[in-house]
Amino acid sequence: MIKRLVLLATLISILCFASCDDRNQVAREDVSVSELSERLESAMSNRELLEDSSERYINSKVSRRAVGGSATEYVMKTSLSQVCDEYGVIKAASGDDAVLICEEINLSLKRRREEWDDRYYAKEKPKIFAAEARQFGIYVIYGVLDPTELDTVFSLAEDTIYH
Repeated sequence: MIKRLVLLATLISILCFASCDDRNQVAREDVSVSELSERLESAMSNRELLEDSSERYINSKVSRRAVGGSATEYVMKTSLSQVCDEYGVIKAASGDDAVLICEEINLSLKRRREEWDDRYYAKEKPKIFAAEARQFGIYVIYGVLDPTELDTVFSLAEDTIYH
């Protein structure tokens, strides 16, 4: 009897957990990166300081794959002022490409953290150390933003791509 109850409780837990996971839904692939970018930027306090990143900047600081054929579309913006705000929306050619782009960006962000010099822009440190890239289907979203803003950006991306 106890074994049956444990088994039943385990099954119920698994079903509840699975139903709460948005990733069980099929990711949309029809959202343009400019549409997604506009929606995400609405959550950013320093959006007026952002400008399009150059291909050179993207290649050296973000991801060579994103501009080298693994992505079909991308929008990447950075602030060239005294704040470190930056974000990117990349639509990869496939889910496998998205995995590789996401890994490459996270490695790039890790290098930035390792090279961080506290003598400059000290109040920007939380953004650098919270910086992250995440995959949403064939999309990769990354941000070097205030941690609260970054959470909001990822939530907006998930709501847009999975709903």
